[in-house]
Amino acid sequence: MLGFGRRLAWFAVAALAACGTEVKPPSAPLDRIRLPTGLAVHDGLVLVASSNADLLYDAATGGTVLALDPSSLDSVRVAGAVTVRSFAGELAVARADQPGPGVPDAEACGTAITAAFPSASALAVFGTRGSNTLDVVHVAADGTLSCDAPGARCGIGAPFRDPFAVAVACRTGRARAFAGYLSTADASARVTELDLTTGALRSVSLGAGPARAFAYDRERDRLYVAGLATGAPTPLRWIDLAGCTLGAAPAAGGCTVGEATLPLAGGSTALELRSIALGHPVDGQPRRAFVTARLYDGPAAAAVGGRNTDFGGLLVVLDLVDTAAGGVDPQVVAAMDIGFGAQDVRVLPPRGGGLRDAVAALTGSGELWIYDDETGALARFGADTSSPGATGAPVLGHEPFALAVDPVKIG
Repeated sequence: MLGFGRRLAWFAVAALAACGTEVKPPSAPLDRIRLPTGLAVHDGLVLVASSNADLLYDAATGGTVLALDPSSLDSVRVAGAVTVRSFAGELAVARADQPGPGVPDAEACGTAITAAFPSASALAVFGTRGSNTLDVVHVAADGTLSCDAPGARCGIGAPFRDPFAVAVACRTGRARAFAGYLSTADASARVTELDLTTGALRSVSLGAGPARAFAYDRERDRLYVAGLATGAPTPLRWIDLAGCTLGAAPAAGGCTVGEATLPLAGGSTALELRSIALGHPVDGQPRRAFVTARLYDGPAAAAVGGRNTDFGGLLVVLDLVDTAAGGVDPQVVAAMDIGFGAQDVRVLPPRGGGLRDAVAALTGSGELWIYDDETGALARFGADTSSPGATGAPVLGHEPFALAVDPVKIG
């Protein structure tokens, strides 16, 4: 009887201990994609940032970055993988290449990368929204990814909440990235400059509307910012970065900031900018930009403090004309309907022969639009309706998110 009592007591202790023990979710697997948000292509490898947005895995190690080698059509090899914090945003690449054919000039950091990171082929840069941190992942020539290699920095504390937008802006020996935030205390467009070699941070506020996307003009050292609507539409903004310190007062050498409202909506209909990409330079012509935007009910958004409707989307072609005062006059060349849920826009590699760019735009409804800026033609890849046994579902899948272009010259 005494033995039974002891056994019962040990069982009770074990039960109490079990009740007080929280089972920790596992780390994310390194052989599959899980709710991806960031996408880029480097040296034939597809870099994918998975978000773990449903928290199936541990919050601290539930995100991943994978380097996928799709060179074989019947399988995809994982060339490199690393776990990171959950809720990744966009992903951009700072390349060790020098500017030239087949290399995006804004991402070509050259010796600014090789001097500080001798073994790096590139750096993958992104924010993690759950932990409000910025990440710089070391990418080796064989695709190996690391947060521990010399110079890599995973978990830099961001000065604001919800880092999402990111762009690399390399120029004249400087390797920089810029981050934008979806949630700030005053719903303003906060932009942070991250020095990729030192880890130093500087920030600036551009006014109302969270920063959703960037495009960097290396020739002019100018950063364009597309912002989300709050209670009112947000304009296209830019920061002239040459010879200034981001965040400093104008009298102390701060950067010049400009903005312009695009005249594409009227009455109760307003315009929310979603993404922006710069065309390749054309001699003697203004720099061309391509912007995706959503049309929405302005008064309804003003009542609730943010866009709550979607009347349709536009792909907008702009000429960014330099003014005599040193600013920018965005002139609308064309605006085309691309349906609901306008998302990212990317410019395809130059085609040569003096031809203007081809452009890809994505929508959340599962459509991919290809625009030919040389001819003005617009093609849509949407639902599967023509083949035998067609499902009627979007060819790309439901609610596609990220869009990336392989920076390889065509033709």
